[in-house]
Amino acid sequence: MRTSSTDEVFTVVCTTLRGALHLERESIDADDELEQLPNANSINLVRAIGTLERHYDIELDNRAVRDLKTVAGLVELIRNALAEEGARR
Repeated sequence: MRTSSTDEVFTVVCTTLRGALHLERESIDADDELEQLPNANSINLVRAIGTLERHYDIELDNRAVRDLKTVAGLVELIRNALAEEGARR
């Protein structure tokens, strides 16, 4: 079972978003809206989600991903998926 603290997931999410959105020094905050991040578009955000799913070996619900608004929401979605995955094992 893979578990991660909120801070650990936030760090991985921010690193992944920076890579997918080609950001170097821009800071990403938990309350930032995903679609308002520099260079954010649907393709780059889908790439980031896919990278995170592979990193954590999870599959995020497509409807929940589509409804995401903020970085914090993405972190919470990943944490919930990790908890569900752990409960199944």
